Amino acid sequence: MRIAPSLDPLRGVEVINGPISLGQEFTDGGGAVYGNGALRSIEGLSGLESIVSLYAAGNDALVSLAGLENVQVVYGSITLGSGPNKKRQESVANSLTSLDGLSSVTTIGGSLSITGEDGLTDLHGLEQLRTLQTLHLSDLARLENLDALHGLEAVRWVSIFDNPCLDEAEVDELVAAIGEQNIGSITRSGNGQDCAELGR
Repeated sequence: MRIAPSLDPLRGVEVINGPISLGQEFTDGGGAVYGNGALRSIEGLSGLESIVSLYAAGNDALVSLAGLENVQVVYGSITLGSGPNKKRQESVANSLTSLDGLSSVTTIGGSLSITGEDGLTDLHGLEQLRTLQTLHLSDLARLENLDALHGLEAVRWVSIFDNPCLDEAEVDELVAAIGEQNIGSITRSGNGQDCAELGR
């Protein structure tokens, strides 16, 4: 289904015993394996209540994650965009403007990584998220606040950097909301710089 515009053929599926990879995937050497610029909808996944992992990148027509509203538990990780260990390329981000599709997720067993999703101004949709191991947010050109993550109870590692419209005060508020004692370590730099260049 590399060029499928939707996942509607999967409607009714309740279990997928493995990671879900949408769009452009990388080998360890950073080479692109495939992409799906035609994918507009993942509403065919609406029967799922838990998933192993979700990787979505390079889906130029995908603006939302509608279809995942019933997912409460992610046993592995959610990666949107190129991921924290990949050199950013303009082609690997999606066109997400909303994370509302993740509105029921309470637990992520691994990491939540969002990189290069320039359509996101906030993380609305993640308000129910309580636990995860790693949080990584970088190169989000229009991200302005982290309010949706204030319900987190503990995070082992937090990495927030190079988000030009995100004031460091927002990061301070997130740390206060979680509790500094509930964060294993945090890396932060390059936030709140050059936002004016984006016309914000």
